[in-house]
Amino acid sequence: MEFVISKSNLVRELQTITGVVEKRATLPILANLLLETTGEGLQVGASDLEVTVRGVAEATVVKQGSVTLPAGKLLEIARSLPEAEVQFKLLDRNQVAISCERTRYRISGQARDEFPNFPEVDEKEGIELPGRQLNEMIERVAFAITTEDPRYSLNGALFLLEKGKLTLVATDGHRLAYVSRELDMKPAKKQQVIVPRKALNEVSKLTDDMGDEDKVVFGQSDKQVFFIVGKHKLTSNLLEGKFPRYEN
Repeated sequence: MEFVISKSNLVRELQTITGVVEKRATLPILANLLLETTGEGLQVGASDLEVTVRGVAEATVVKQGSVTLPAGKLLEIARSLPEAEVQFKLLDRNQVAISCERTRYRISGQARDEFPNFPEVDEKEGIELPGRQLNEMIERVAFAITTEDPRYSLNGALFLLEKGKLTLVATDGHRLAYVSRELDMKPAKKQQVIVPRKALNEVSKLTDDMGDEDKVVFGQSDKQVFFIVGKHKLTSNLLEGKFPRYEN
C-alpha cells in the first residue's frame, strides 16, 4: 500500500473518525483505525463493535493495500506534520513509513484481517432526511440521555419516523426532552428505534457543517441503523428494551 494525501485532508478525516475509537478497547485491534486504499482515495474506518464509521478522503493512490494503525498515535503524528503532501508506504511486518517534506516517521500496525468487518448497508433502503434539521434535533435532546442508568433503553434516544414527521425523545428518568418536526418525506412504514447516545453524538459531528439543502440517508436493517452523510457511513446496533411512555 502506498498513497499521498494532503495534511489538511488527513487530519480532517482522522478527527472525524477517531471519536468512535474507545480509549479502553476490549480488543487491542479496536484501538486502531483501518486505512484502506480504494478507487475513490483513502478509506478510513473505526469500530467499537457497537458503532462503526468509515469515510473516504481524497488521496492519490500509488499502490493498493490496507493496514490498521493506532488511532491516537496516528492523529498525533498527523497534527505535527508540516502543511504539505504526506506519503504513506506500507513496509514489511505491517510497519508504515510516513514522510512529509523533511519529517520522517515509522509506525507499527496490525494486519487488516484482524479488524472487524463493516456491516453492509443498502442505501436504496434508506430515506433522506434534512441534515441541518437532524443536527439541530439531536442537539435538543442529547443532553437528556442518561449516562449511568441500568435500563438500556434510556441510554439512547427514541427515533420515531412516520409519514411527514420525525420525532426524537430522550429521558434520564428525571427530565425529558422532546422535539418533533414536520418534514417532506414519505417513509414506506412507521419506524421506531432507540439509537445509542454514542451513535447520535457521532451523527451530530458528521452533520455539524451541513447546509439547508444537504441530506442524510437514514435506514434500518435487522437490529442496526445506518446514517450516510456525504462520503461517511455510520452504522450502530440498536438498544433493546421498551422506551418509557413519553406521551404521558
